Amino acid sequence: MIVPVDILKLLDQGYLIIDQCVPPAQLEPLRAHCEQMLERHKKWWADNRKPGEPAGGEWEMGVQPRVLFDRVVDRQVHEVIDFFFHENTYGISSQIMQTDNVAPSQIAMFCNPRRDHGPADWHRDIRPPAHGPVEAYYTDFLNNPPNYTQWNIALYDDDVFQLVPGSHRRFNTESENRQLSISEYHPLDSGIQIQLQAGDGIVYLTPLLHWGSNYSTKLRRTLQFAYRAFYNGSLTGAHGFSWDTKVTDVLPEHLASRLRFCVELRDREYDDVESIFRAMIAKDEQAFRRGLNALHSGEVGRMSCVVQLSKMAGHVRYVRGPLGSRFTAEEGEKLWQRFEPFDRLLQVDEPYLIPGFQHKAPTTYNFNEMPDMDVDEFIASW
Repeated sequence: MIVPVDILKLLDQGYLIIDQCVPPAQLEPLRAHCEQMLERHKKWWADNRKPGEPAGGEWEMGVQPRVLFDRVVDRQVHEVIDFFFHENTYGISSQIMQTDNVAPSQIAMFCNPRRDHGPADWHRDIRPPAHGPVEAYYTDFLNNPPNYTQWNIALYDDDVFQLVPGSHRRFNTESENRQLSISEYHPLDSGIQIQLQAGDGIVYLTPLLHWGSNYSTKLRRTLQFAYRAFYNGSLTGAHGFSWDTKVTDVLPEHLASRLRFCVELRDREYDDVESIFRAMIAKDEQAFRRGLNALHSGEVGRMSCVVQLSKMAGHVRYVRGPLGSRFTAEEGEKLWQRFEPFDRLLQVDEPYLIPGFQHKAPTTYNFNEMPDMDVDEFIASW
């Protein structure tokens, strides 16, 4: 059954509440399953604790212990992975992102800590040095389908989450910056509290200004699902996976095949990015344009894709990951020479800081504005 969603409302407000996201008949079984997964994850935390940490590791000391389900599911117990692909979660994300080429970025669960920790900080899920400025994001999703959705799905009543409606479409206001400069740990005048009843979910766009208002010992089991799109018109900044692809070896085939398809999508995207980078190294303008259009078919907002490609190119220089391992050190340096003029335009002269971001230290990278450069000018800068 396809669950209808108000996509225009999501784009306007930045979030939607999905009542009874977990069907009532599934709530108790899903709770029991997640407690079983938590018990397994407690052992993982204990076995992988760092020197100096208590015996239980993250479970005993974490502000918001997070179960990563790819570490603990198997062929016999995998109900949470089935629910990840449910019409109320995966299906709604596919509608929002307007594609069936959707993959998990993360499959996790927030738990309450062992002692009260109080509030976290207000933030957008953006670090300008790593992800680019806010304008790159809202220019993109105001003109193209969103390429990333994040969910909080409450297995018990949950009022921790607060947000500022519509903040994904704009910069911080002067009033917000003034309040956040005083403290990022107090309510904002423009914020609202999200009251999730057990089984309800909220799906939101991550440039939204949001806040974990109170990490207390009150029982909390809230699923955090994140979905990313491939080839739906634009390129997400969350191009990697926060789950181990080897989980396909321990899941039943109906789930393993879906996740293998996700890995194929990622590898295809890496192939296209590699082709783009090699075209840039060779100064092959036509090949670059073909590759860029494949990754970002929407005509408006293509420079947001260039931003993400520049960040990936920075990793190619130093990180021997799935993409970086495809290039020699010399190729990585030559590639960066092509991006360096644009990267300078993403920066200002002196380090500065705007509150309300994941990035908490002064940086020369611009938090808000995109540089005045289009694709033709970018190519000419090579």
